[in-house]
Amino acid sequence: MNGFLGAGVATPSGRVRAIPPVVFVLAIIVSWWLLAGVAQAAPSNTAPPTLAPTTPQAGGTALTASPGAWTPSATGDTISYLYQWAVGGINVGSNSATNTYAPTAADIGKTITVSVTASDAGGASAAVPSAATSAVTAGPAPVNTTAPAITPATPQVGQTLTASNGAWNVTATVTYSYAWTSGGLPVGTNSPNYLVPATDVGKAIAVTVTATEATLGSSAQAPSAATAAVLPLPPVAGASKPTISGTPQQGQTLTVTHAAWASATPLTAIADQWEQCDVFGAGCVPIPGQNGTTYTLGPGDVAHTIAVSETASNTGGTSTAVVSSATAPVTATSATSVVAFSSNPPKTNQTVTLIATISSSSGNASPSGSVTFFNGSGAIGGCTGKPVNGGTTVTVICPAGFGAGTAQISAAYQPGPGSLVVGSTSAPTSIAIGRDSTSVSLAVTSQVNVNSTATYSAALVLPSSNSGPIGPTGSIAFLDGGQPIPGCGSQQMTNLTATCTQSYNSTGTHQISAVYSGDANFAGSTSSGSSVQVVKSGAITALGFVKSLLRWSFFYHPTYTSVMQFVVSQIAQGTTVELQCQGNGCAFKKVLLTPRHKRRSMNLLARFDHKKLKPGTRVTVRVVHPNWVGKFFSFTIRAGAAPVVSQTCIPVGKTNPGRGC
Repeated sequence: MNGFLGAGVATPSGRVRAIPPVVFVLAIIVSWWLLAGVAQAAPSNTAPPTLAPTTPQAGGTALTASPGAWTPSATGDTISYLYQWAVGGINVGSNSATNTYAPTAADIGKTITVSVTASDAGGASAAVPSAATSAVTAGPAPVNTTAPAITPATPQVGQTLTASNGAWNVTATVTYSYAWTSGGLPVGTNSPNYLVPATDVGKAIAVTVTATEATLGSSAQAPSAATAAVLPLPPVAGASKPTISGTPQQGQTLTVTHAAWASATPLTAIADQWEQCDVFGAGCVPIPGQNGTTYTLGPGDVAHTIAVSETASNTGGTSTAVVSSATAPVTATSATSVVAFSSNPPKTNQTVTLIATISSSSGNASPSGSVTFFNGSGAIGGCTGKPVNGGTTVTVICPAGFGAGTAQISAAYQPGPGSLVVGSTSAPTSIAIGRDSTSVSLAVTSQVNVNSTATYSAALVLPSSNSGPIGPTGSIAFLDGGQPIPGCGSQQMTNLTATCTQSYNSTGTHQISAVYSGDANFAGSTSSGSSVQVVKSGAITALGFVKSLLRWSFFYHPTYTSVMQFVVSQIAQGTTVELQCQGNGCAFKKVLLTPRHKRRSMNLLARFDHKKLKPGTRVTVRVVHPNWVGKFFSFTIRAGAAPVVSQTCIPVGKTNPGRGC
């Protein structure tokens, strides 16, 4: 065999034929190649990869790839996978083991696929692609929850309007853009602010806000409510001022000619306010009620000059007042002296004694007719037409009350038929009237259950010396620990009383007080504090406050006091009224009263039987109702002065005032 390996094969004749060595070697190589090919086979795919979800959304759920089904190259081999993602047919990222992909706004409108390569001990397969998803859609649009708003809501030419974005439910970074309209037509730029031009007068302004989520590729619009129609600028005074014509003498009528005004829209009103000034035309003050184009001079105008303050209005507002030149000083036809007396510096409603003296210039003629007292140019009620009869000098007295401020008192004598004394008018006398004082009586539910209603009742108390026609106005605020109680910060008074209800959802102590704001005639005041204890349910039985009211008035003399009015009103069924009188002059000691069916008030005046109550006598009234906080009134008679009045409350189940209410 010449040193080569060899082999033989049997022939049909039974002889053995030798195989050439080259053929034998080739056979061995082929066998080795076949065996090696089987060992290097890769996993084979039996089901393609899949993606979920198949409808991707920018910013939505990330896509997850399933590798599909694969058969390993040898039983027991472990298969690993690599994923190559493609968007719109373009590979993104590297071929890696990451089987998830989060679509973005850049992917919108494109399909997504993944190609999976499987590997085991036998080697790596060719990449097998998944089916493509549907085109990526934009993410969820922002949702407007509160509409945009424009401030101010009633715009005027020259103002800058500001748009708020409103409120949105958003999931990513949001940018906003703005589209303004005037009268429904686009105006302005992409800005949250808009300067109102004159061409917008009469038009409503609106804005549409667009919210865009850049990472999600979505946006939404929300319109604001339209503003009111744009107002023009107020009128502007021209070169000319108002002018006054007429003779400046008592009894004469003056007439005003209007100033010139410039206005972009028709004027809606021109208002003239007549003013009384000093002799030099300065220190002018408005004459109450004189707002027309004419004014008749009264006795209070004598020795004063007169001017007119004029304002003009259009739909855009009212202009600054323009004042005319003042007249010459007003002259009188005659004179009457007047004196005003008051024991103390007077306050609102307190009596001021007015005294007028009419004297005849001739020694043998007596004035006859009447005298009328004036405050400024207005006659004083109850002091008009007072008769004048007597000698050559007659004194007329009239008591009067005034509101706070400065009263300009004068008297005019009007001669009667056949009188030889001509009419005359006094120069005015100034009286400073101060604001009267007040006090606040506070009644509270001292204990209240959690989640039950506590009632706070405040009554404004005036000094006993105040019984005039001018009543307090304004409101009462209820405070808790010195801070306004929500919903109770400004309670308008009814019959000088204001109430407030409040509930608490937890136990604790609250310090309640009430504050009267005051007005032009009455000073403000603050009640003392009252403690309210909030306790657990079932701890108390108080149902609220008795709402009955007591009205009274007295005539007081240096040695006695008589009751002129004593009425209890707003009496509920089941209420008991107890009236007591202790001291000299009492017509009774104790009276218990209950209202008749559906009766709402009681007049207790007859119980006093016109008796004269002496100083030191005490009258008390108790108004009680089962399970309700009652009311207690006390009147202590004084010599030559109004009784001392005290008002408080009576706790539930008690007969006397004190703690617990």
